[in-house]
Amino acid sequence: MILLVRVDERLIHGQVTVAWRGALDLDTFAVVDDELAGSDWEKDLVLAAAPDGTAAEIVTVADAVRLWSDWKADARRRMVLVQSFASARSIFASGVDLESLNVGGLHKREGRKEFLPYVWLDSAEMETCRYLCRSGVTLEAQNVPATSGVNLCARIGDS
Repeated sequence: MILLVRVDERLIHGQVTVAWRGALDLDTFAVVDDELAGSDWEKDLVLAAAPDGTAAEIVTVADAVRLWSDWKADARRRMVLVQSFASARSIFASGVDLESLNVGGLHKREGRKEFLPYVWLDSAEMETCRYLCRSGVTLEAQNVPATSGVNLCARIGDS
């Protein structure tokens, strides 16, 4: 089953492996990233961050779309991680029923505007968020499960 779909540039890292994994009793991480899926050494690096006893896989967007219904039906407790809203949009545009996205670490860099201390977006990312919001996808920014989520659709608006 898919318990959470998260946009987080860092993918598998401390907040995900400790806070989210513990709160949701996760046993599987699925990382969806075309570039990463094509690089064996980067895959090894990211997969090494998964805690012992937790399965992890890295797949392309096309593979994720193909596997999505199996992931939903599977008994394993899975978090799907994408590095960008562009990947999330590609998954959604391919027909996956993506109801909500949890948004975490999207950090400050040139050309990005701060919406929350842990969510910085550039104009293309904002437009993708608006597209997803208009399409009925809930975007909830939440760095860790112990904090309250923030409705990112409302926060971004038409700014």
